[in-house]
Amino acid sequence: MPKKHFEIACGAPIKQKKHLSVDAILNTLKNANLIKEIHVEGIGTCVYLGLHTNHIETLIPVMKARIFVEELMLRGVKSWMRKLGFVSYNQVAIRTLENNPTVSTTAWDLAGPSYLSPLISFGRDGSTPKPGFVVCDILLNHEVSELGIQPFLQKLNALRSLKNVGKQLCFFLAHSFSEPAFRKLKSLGISPATTAAIFDNETARNLRELTDLLSRVAIQALNPAKIDMLFDSLGKIEGAASRLRGALFEYIIAEAMRSEFAQSVELNRLCKTMNGVKEADVICTNQKELIFIEGKGYSFNNQVTAEEINYWLTEQVPIFRAFALTHPDWKDRKMTFEFWTSGVFSDEAIDKLRKAQSNTIKYQIVYKDFRDVLAKIRVSGNKALTKTFIDHFINHPLAQLEKI
Repeated sequence: MPKKHFEIACGAPIKQKKHLSVDAILNTLKNANLIKEIHVEGIGTCVYLGLHTNHIETLIPVMKARIFVEELMLRGVKSWMRKLGFVSYNQVAIRTLENNPTVSTTAWDLAGPSYLSPLISFGRDGSTPKPGFVVCDILLNHEVSELGIQPFLQKLNALRSLKNVGKQLCFFLAHSFSEPAFRKLKSLGISPATTAAIFDNETARNLRELTDLLSRVAIQALNPAKIDMLFDSLGKIEGAASRLRGALFEYIIAEAMRSEFAQSVELNRLCKTMNGVKEADVICTNQKELIFIEGKGYSFNNQVTAEEINYWLTEQVPIFRAFALTHPDWKDRKMTFEFWTSGVFSDEAIDKLRKAQSNTIKYQIVYKDFRDVLAKIRVSGNKALTKTFIDHFINHPLAQLEKI
């Protein structure tokens, strides 16, 4: 998990008298080699159980998928709670990779003050309301057991031992719970909330489908109807559509390239070199050619910035090229590095790309905006993919697109 999320999951307060702190627990576990750290591209510093050292790379896609889907659900629950007045509209927060919402000494996946009448209290003058809190943790990987809820309960007990903290309305979110875990939470006045109960059975099923899809490093082929289904079902969650574009654009790229490279299309490969590790979104290869494609799934009027292009050119491309040059089957093939977006490029980004093209001899630099991507998909002859790209990425009437 991301290192920052450990203070939510470990069950200890961040810092509280008569309790071991999160940092103390983490340092002890690290010193005993029970927990280790690793840098994950796009996430930052993560922690993992030391027993997984020999196969940690297989866990990274699963972690990324879980984090992504949990964020979608937390956004949906946050919106739902705000609209129903469960929490103070502008003060409720969900976790990020940098910060976690806190209540006193404890960190949560979602938290915020609440002025619901059963939660508020009043000072001695009886006129100033003191809010309670809504607190919520989430775990969307498998059925949550009674053991799995223990850190949550321990953290809640630490919070409730503080005299000056308002009452809490507590939720634990999961796909499903074991019967003992469900009963335990209910007996303690905690809501064991499932994805199906919060949204509906179809949305819950598609959240699982999305987790499964994003967890798989190698996808032989993806039916565009699957992408349509995910957008149609999950797009109703507030803010989900833009997040789905970013997560699923590389699958659009892969499908567009299959007509040319058949099954020799690979997604999300970690490229390790002496100078670092970077993840390639899509790699296409045949006997003569090798293409690395970086994808940015934006709405069609959003811009790729010069900073993003600079990072790609200076940090990613050198690692990908060094990796390819050490690969026995790839080192002699013509190399091309491409940057695709379903949006557009800023003028400054285009300037950087054109300069890189003119200054590069040993390999090619190519860039494609939404018009070029649409043209490439059409050339592939995949009509279903063309429709999916227009409907969910460009989001622009087809009649007008024909004029672009």
